Amino acid sequence: MLLLLMLCGYNCSGVGLVGLAVTMNISMAWDVSGFEARSIFDRIEATATQLNAEAPSGLRGFQVNWQGEEYGSKWMQMRTDEVMRSSAFVGTVVSLIVALAVLVVATANIILALLAVGCIACIVVCCIGFLVLCGWSFGFIEAVCITICVGFSIDFVAHIAVAYNESAPELPRYERTRRALEDLGISVTAATVTTSGAALFMLPNRMIPYQKIGAFITFDICVSLLFAVGLFSALLATVGPQGGQGTVRWLRCKPHRRRRSVEVRPPGEAADETEAMTAR
Repeated sequence: MLLLLMLCGYNCSGVGLVGLAVTMNISMAWDVSGFEARSIFDRIEATATQLNAEAPSGLRGFQVNWQGEEYGSKWMQMRTDEVMRSSAFVGTVVSLIVALAVLVVATANIILALLAVGCIACIVVCCIGFLVLCGWSFGFIEAVCITICVGFSIDFVAHIAVAYNESAPELPRYERTRRALEDLGISVTAATVTTSGAALFMLPNRMIPYQKIGAFITFDICVSLLFAVGLFSALLATVGPQGGQGTVRWLRCKPHRRRRSVEVRPPGEAADETEAMTAR
């Protein structure tokens, strides 16, 4: 990585030093995240500030980073990476809160919604660990992956939660969990195969961002299936709501009974109609 440290000045008489450029190389990977590049930037900026303080009057310097025509300047990406880093975690927390609200409305049961969101949070933690194990620096693409993580992770857990909630409330926990897996276990497994199979086609791509997104989606979907049929199902069979436990009653819709209209007729008219039916 090439770094130019330049001191520029102007001499009206045309005599003397007008500009000086110092070129140096620094050891920084092309895909280093903005968070890691910030410390390097601050040290170089401190050096430039010190040189400006000791430079003669009229000479002021600045530092420029250049990684070549393909990658441009890392300092231009640094602030974007920093914003994406903080936004990814804020977006994850907001997404979990929204997921909790949606699950409470969909199931009308606060216990079921909390168990589901707890499993979704565990999936997100595993996905962050996957980024660390792969050795990826937390940059723009990694921030996008974390941002979409909750959306990919909620699907299977939500399906199992709704199936459990729709089973007969008088049944024991184990039986309700078994019926939920019987109804949607095959469906969520098939969804895992199709989604991860589609993401696998991104791995041979020559562009690294597509490789990362394909690997992340594949891992996220597979882990979501394991948590849905593993941890979440075990929690339902152990501490899942029974009967009316955790029910948000104002969200629970009461079935409307259809009323039959009864027509009252005079006794004489009713008898005449009965005789006519008998004659037929």
